[in-house]
Amino acid sequence: MPQLNENLRAKYNREMNGALLEKWKDTITPVVKVYPKFSDIQKVNLAIVCENAQYEIDKRKGFLAETTQPSDVGAYVRHAFDLIAGVQANIVAEEVVSVQALKQKIGQIFFLEFVYGSNKGTTTKGSVARGPYELNADEFYSAEEIPQEIISAGGTTSVTATLAYGPVIAGSVVITTADGLTLIDDGAGGFTGTGISAGTINYQTGAVALTFSSAPTGNVDAAYSYSLETAPVNAAEFDMKIRERVVIAKPRKLKTRWSVDTAFDVKAQFGLDMEKSMLATTINEIKHEIDQEILNDLARQAGLSSTWNASHAAYISQEDHYETFAIELNANANAIRRATRRFRGNFVIAGINVLTIIESLKGFVPNKVTDESGCYVAGTIKGKMKVICNPFYHDDVWVVGYKGDNFLEAGYVYAPYIPVYATDVIVLDDFMARRGLGTSYAKAMLAPNFYLKGTLTRTPVTAGVKVTNPVGEPIPTKVTNPDDEPIPTKAITP
Repeated sequence: MPQLNENLRAKYNREMNGALLEKWKDTITPVVKVYPKFSDIQKVNLAIVCENAQYEIDKRKGFLAETTQPSDVGAYVRHAFDLIAGVQANIVAEEVVSVQALKQKIGQIFFLEFVYGSNKGTTTKGSVARGPYELNADEFYSAEEIPQEIISAGGTTSVTATLAYGPVIAGSVVITTADGLTLIDDGAGGFTGTGISAGTINYQTGAVALTFSSAPTGNVDAAYSYSLETAPVNAAEFDMKIRERVVIAKPRKLKTRWSVDTAFDVKAQFGLDMEKSMLATTINEIKHEIDQEILNDLARQAGLSSTWNASHAAYISQEDHYETFAIELNANANAIRRATRRFRGNFVIAGINVLTIIESLKGFVPNKVTDESGCYVAGTIKGKMKVICNPFYHDDVWVVGYKGDNFLEAGYVYAPYIPVYATDVIVLDDFMARRGLGTSYAKAMLAPNFYLKGTLTRTPVTAGVKVTNPVGEPIPTKVTNPDDEPIPTKAITP
């Protein structure tokens, strides 16, 4: 499955976007120099959104020629692609979600799923076997053995049914009921056991007829084996499906105003271009808002949850207690693995109080960060789990999630259409300059179980009875793990 996804990505880049990558290589190359890990799919996304912006600029060329302020209009056109490259490369959300740029306002997000094509045993037709967001395994799906097949809901003394797969191997059938009865196939077409007055099995057709002394109160199940060597073979199906999710790009917009006189004074005194400063600052605001919308979505829509008690017992130091938070994060990561059966969480987005605990962990490795404003990648835990600071989360909240190297391996998709666009600068007779800026993008949560939301609690911990060793050192008789489950300890004897 991972190799198939990689092949699809290579084909997508090579056949669909080769020309775009070549056209915009002068914009992409400087970004790669600053961000050496800028991936192939990120290059494609940047090329697509630059192409979308170019289309908007070309569409407005006629209008620009007629503007009353032609000297003011050029700033956006001259710097548009540098700004787009900056926004596209700096959105923190790219660290934790999949980014798939849209070529049109209405787009589709595609992904592959392999599904079970037959009802067999406890597996139902259409359920997911392997997909980008889920992995299931039925060890008996391709085998001759069927460990459980419901043949009746009970409630009657007479049960007739036909087993789903055949021919049935003689002597392999075991019938069980919710009441605890067990009937065993005698290998000659009959059943042995208590609680029935008659029972037969046709091995060729799979027809079962049972007469119980009293009606079972629950399901009647059959476990049996059938032959996969007798033609025509009745094999279970395994199908591949291409799933899609339709998304529609929606806008964000801001307008800016500044005094022409102020702009002149700032230029004269400080050498700053007011227009460029307003443009860059407004775009930065939009970037932070996109980040927060996405990161808040992960917290609000997370499919898993957990809590951790930040309070500690008197006989345990705060430092030692904080170290157990690493165990909590490890449990969170494995909770995602349990839910998806595919991936283990590999990043944590932390509010301020949670970040304080993480930064105190012995396994925390900080990044060399020059700008700690807003959201930023703070470091890693033992080089395995990326730590992102989000000062806009509630201080006591964290989110653990997974994002893979493959752009298909993320449970949430951010789909930029045009990351930034601007109207022309207009100056009216009030001597105020005006400009509007906006962005257009879509987003979708595809797999909530890729994300776990955690919350710190502060429940007072009642100290247990203490004993001491011969030198008077306290030995706790009761401590708890991060889930407040008791861990028994022993007193040390001399």
